[in-house]
Amino acid sequence: MQEHAPHIGNIGETPSRHQLAERMLHAFECGASNAFTIRAPAKSSTSEFLHMNLMPAAGERGFRTGHVSFDMAGSSPEALVCQCIAEMIGEQPPAGVVGLDSLREQFKKLISTGDRFLLCLGDVDELANRPEPQSFLYALRTLLEQNRQHIVVVFTGSDQEGLRSIFSDARAPFYKSSLFVDLP
Repeated sequence: MQEHAPHIGNIGETPSRHQLAERMLHAFECGASNAFTIRAPAKSSTSEFLHMNLMPAAGERGFRTGHVSFDMAGSSPEALVCQCIAEMIGEQPPAGVVGLDSLREQFKKLISTGDRFLLCLGDVDELANRPEPQSFLYALRTLLEQNRQHIVVVFTGSDQEGLRSIFSDARAPFYKSSLFVDLP
């Protein structure tokens, strides 16, 4: 992954949300990045940005889109991502206990379509505080890296410590795998 951000705006310039969405999609399309992490204060409408700006613009450019929020207490992260993928490809989500094998199978189905996908993973910082997600996060990074020609991803989060523990620590599952942007 790229360590330097593509041009998202001039120093001191705050792009509109529409401009940010267009710039992120351009970076995806030209290969400058395949992952962004949007940092935003709590209650700053990142879901609104995803659903009103980024996902519709991505759809217009031929991406199939899906959104998962990890703030859903009691749901396993694997089940949430599997459900999202199933919805993106028009299938029923896996039944029963959903684990890493189910996640890998859903990714195979996703890739077999040959389409390009934008996967939005909201509130990813919530996973930093859960006891079980490390194997999930490492498996997810592997699947995203292996399939980067078909899948681009946007992570969102508001807890700076949680984001740092997932993306910035040298032992972190997504260490240096994503470019950070601030939500205008």
